[in-house]
Amino acid sequence: MQSSQGKDALDYLILGSGLAGLTFGALMAKKGHKVQVIEAHEFFGGYGHTFPQGEYEFNAHLHYVVGCGEGGPVNTALKKLDLDQSVLFTRLNEASYDRSFCEGQLLKIPYTLDKLQDNMIALDPRPESKAAIIEFINLLKTFS
Repeated sequence: MQSSQGKDALDYLILGSGLAGLTFGALMAKKGHKVQVIEAHEFFGGYGHTFPQGEYEFNAHLHYVVGCGEGGPVNTALKKLDLDQSVLFTRLNEASYDRSFCEGQLLKIPYTLDKLQDNMIALDPRPESKAAIIEFINLLKTFS
């Protein structure tokens, strides 16, 4: 919400301190705007906040962050905030950054949809399954 009332008035009132709200607020504050963030939870960061448990810290919601590489949206935002050298990302195992188990079978989740298609077909190479898998992957490609 942008305001134009008086010199002490807020330029932006941001409801919620998730990653998008914090990023927008930081970018506007960096440009000299007066910003206030209101958060109902006890921690800032939305799905990006962590909590301690013993000697470890956990994040209950944020699982994957995509677009972190050079030129990606996360990297671009971090550059604008002068954080790209202090907030660093490590690329996970390219062949299988995640895995899914279903009925005793292991599906390795790779970075590319083409490799995912190959992994899915390898688990069930029947012609009718292969056709359904290809249709599914093509649908994912359409959305991405």
